[in-house]
Amino acid sequence: MKKIFISSIGVAFFLAVYFFCSHYISSIGISDEQELINFISKKEKVEQVNILATKIQDEFLAVYYNNGTKNHLIVLKKDSIFSNRYEYFGGASSSFQFDTFNFGQSSSWGLIIVYGNNIDLKANSYKFYSSGNTYTKQKLENYVLDIYKIENTSDITSDGCVYDKNGNKIYEF
Repeated sequence: MKKIFISSIGVAFFLAVYFFCSHYISSIGISDEQELINFISKKEKVEQVNILATKIQDEFLAVYYNNGTKNHLIVLKKDSIFSNRYEYFGGASSSFQFDTFNFGQSSSWGLIIVYGNNIDLKANSYKFYSSGNTYTKQKLENYVLDIYKIENTSDITSDGCVYDKNGNKIYEF
C-alpha cells in the first residue's frame, strides 16, 4: 500500500512537471523586440524578420512583420499558466493591402484582426461590419493593426471598406 501511494505521488509529480514545462517551453516571454524577432524566426522558419507594427489588447499580441519578401501577421495569446508569457495562436498573410484574421471560439467570442500596409494606399479610415455591429477606425498610420474581440458571438465574418481623407471608398476587404 505504501509503495502504491509513493508511486502515485511520483507519477503525479512527474505529470505536473511535464505540464508546467511544456507550457513554459511552448511560450515566450516578450521583454524586448529581439526576443520577439527570434521567436517569429524560429516559429515561422524565416531568416529575416522586420517588425512593422505590434498591438497588445486583452490577452492577445498581434505582430505585423515582413520576412524580406512578404508581409505576414502572427498572433500570440497570453499563456494560461504563465501570465507573463505568450504562446502561438495563429497567423496569416495576404496578397491584399488590407485583410482580416478571423477566429471564432464557439458562441463565446470571435476575434477579428484588421491588418495591412497603408503606405501606398494612404487610406484615412476603415469601417467593417460583423455580428450586426459596425467598427470604424480613423487616422490610419502606415501600417494598420487592430484587434477586435467580439463577445457572445459565433459569427466571425466581416466585410469592410477603406476610405480616403474625403470619405471616398478606395478599397474593400
